Amino acid sequence: MPKTIRVHGSIKDNRVAPELVNERKNKKFDEVEMCNFLNGEAETKARFDFYKIRDEDPVLSHSHEFYDMTVPEKQMVLWKKVHHMYKHYKDELFLNFDPTAEPFFHWPFMIQGTLPAGMHFLMGYVAMATLADEEQKAYWLPKLRSWEVIVCYAQTELGHGSNVAGLETTATLDEATDEFVLHSPTITSTKWWPGDMSRFSNYAIVYAQLCVGENKYGVQPFLVQTRKRETFEVMPNIELGDMGPKFGYQSKDNGWLRFDHCRIPRKQMLSGFSKINKDGEFEMLGDLRALYAVMMMVRLHIVKNAGYCLARPVLIAVRYAIVRRQFKTQVGSKTERKIMDYQTHMYKLGPIVARSFLMCQAGRMCSENHARMLKLIKEKDFSTMDMHHHFLSGYKSLFTEWALKGIEDAR
Repeated sequence: MPKTIRVHGSIKDNRVAPELVNERKNKKFDEVEMCNFLNGEAETKARFDFYKIRDEDPVLSHSHEFYDMTVPEKQMVLWKKVHHMYKHYKDELFLNFDPTAEPFFHWPFMIQGTLPAGMHFLMGYVAMATLADEEQKAYWLPKLRSWEVIVCYAQTELGHGSNVAGLETTATLDEATDEFVLHSPTITSTKWWPGDMSRFSNYAIVYAQLCVGENKYGVQPFLVQTRKRETFEVMPNIELGDMGPKFGYQSKDNGWLRFDHCRIPRKQMLSGFSKINKDGEFEMLGDLRALYAVMMMVRLHIVKNAGYCLARPVLIAVRYAIVRRQFKTQVGSKTERKIMDYQTHMYKLGPIVARSFLMCQAGRMCSENHARMLKLIKEKDFSTMDMHHHFLSGYKSLFTEWALKGIEDAR
């Protein structure tokens, strides 16, 4: 009697393991309903629409070769993807895309690797849309949507990060020329680590101490051109560079930036919540806590994505546990048992799956709170910022710890 040959799944041959086929056939839930539960209907639709674009386009779809590439090779492949998307999906992914609108779906996260200039939409665009006045928005936002202007977010310095009030970069008003002079007075005032800063952007939203004569008015945001738009040559009085190899985020351009009495027009201070006229008169138009709204958007995405960062590896672990068999313990059968059928294995993976669901639901709640906060900020109501900040800060710390531990347990 011929020996039964077990059929295995194969990525190369595009073949799914029979065990996975059976599990999917016998599922007791609807996939779309589950996605709506995790993401909300609006984000589920946005995700599925983008998946359709990505997976049906050979330039955008994932490849195993990507993981064997050098950092420059990865960055070149990703820039080609950006160029391809702009050429073929310009309206839906660029001109009509608003990262400040619900459901806060950020398509650059859906591309394999770390997309160049992803910070342009996630932080640069959000900062301009949140902190600029109406005249500045009307002029600059179309340029940001068209990627004529590619913006990074230059807040963190070598000496200070979360302590925004301690930043050392200065922006001094020159009333004679109606310009701000940006300067890095110390080594620790070097802008340090911001994404896409050294190679992939031509402008930066720079947080600096506003100085007028002997008066100081705290940290304010300024739009500074760092590279020429046409050639990407570095602008005068600016030094910048790449930070070099990292443990992760290998395809991301993390950089450093210094100013040597760099001049910009006075009107390039983002003036939605404070402004200064050519005579040096400073006026508060709102609560300067609004400056933190951009970082809160980043924390929101960390909180939202932590659940998915945990769900993806535990999904791999669950699939493996379904096709991996050990020991002939099934009564009346010589087939080895799936390791997922052992209680000890379910005890390991089940709570991780449940925790990823909880994290996704908390991310949905934070998205709703963030939308409410942004709406109120536009009405000069800052009453929800403190509580929302506490939630995001706490969840960011807790969820990233849970994700790391869960990934290690699944591995």
